[in-house]
Amino acid sequence: MDIISRRSPQATYREIEKLIESKKWDKVLHLISKSKGKKRKGLQSVLQSSQSPVSILSLAIVHDAPFSIIEVILELNPELASHTDLHGMTPLHITCACRGSSLEIIQLLLQIDNGASANMVDKSKRTPLHHLITYICYPRPEELEMFMNDEGFSISSHSFSEAHESSGHDDKNSIVSMNQNEFSNASFAMADLFQAAPLAMYVRDSLGNTPIDILHECKVRQPKSPRPTPKWERADITTKMLRVEIIAFYRESKKTYEKQGFVTAKRKSNQTDNGLNDGSTSSSTVQESSFGSNPTHTDASTLLNFADMSCASQSTR
Repeated sequence: MDIISRRSPQATYREIEKLIESKKWDKVLHLISKSKGKKRKGLQSVLQSSQSPVSILSLAIVHDAPFSIIEVILELNPELASHTDLHGMTPLHITCACRGSSLEIIQLLLQIDNGASANMVDKSKRTPLHHLITYICYPRPEELEMFMNDEGFSISSHSFSEAHESSGHDDKNSIVSMNQNEFSNASFAMADLFQAAPLAMYVRDSLGNTPIDILHECKVRQPKSPRPTPKWERADITTKMLRVEIIAFYRESKKTYEKQGFVTAKRKSNQTDNGLNDGSTSSSTVQESSFGSNPTHTDASTLLNFADMSCASQSTR
């Protein structure tokens, strides 16, 4: 099937799109991996076509493409890792939102763009970390569909749901229904995201929620009972894991800071430097100044304070 030489780039894109939507992975793999010379260049131009509102990579992710397909698409065009759709979502945002336990894909995307997309916010001001924690708490197909199902991203509700159902989840899913392997993979992915973009913990989405706020909401929605529910326990484990990552980040930045010959400031001084005496934080301040830059020891110390206050707030509610 030599569709590259016979059709225009957009016609070729639509052909590949149909193969992906019908999940004919052998044909997709053959088409991409066997293309050489002029055909390969033509395919590269199709994959990066600015006329397409959503990339082939994002489409493959939503339709639950195997890792080998994701890998070969990125090998052909690594720039797709940072491509944003109409909603400002990168492939990393999308993977975290609908395939949060796909650790291999998340790690590959982080590796290819050196973690750049982990620092990006979509039009709802959500980072990939927001989406991953939402997936851990509420892995429902409607959530991403609401973000992406418009005229620029033509996939059916049925096709979209399949991407979630393939992992064994149904519409009423929560983290209580995730198996241990899925939860473990999502947890490792969360740690990788934090390490790539630690200051994402500061960022508030359009609803004013930080990633920790999402976890807290997940916990407080559980019915009162003498013993914690499995869902509450998993949310609690996730919160504690985040704090462990924050402490490790703080200690590492402290070592670096001291090696540079500086005197380590007290937490209170750090709060004053950052204008956080009242314990509040502003997503706009973080995004405009620190978010996306190289974190300093002051950033790390303030982040540790922020996590302590957030966790303490959760334990008292």
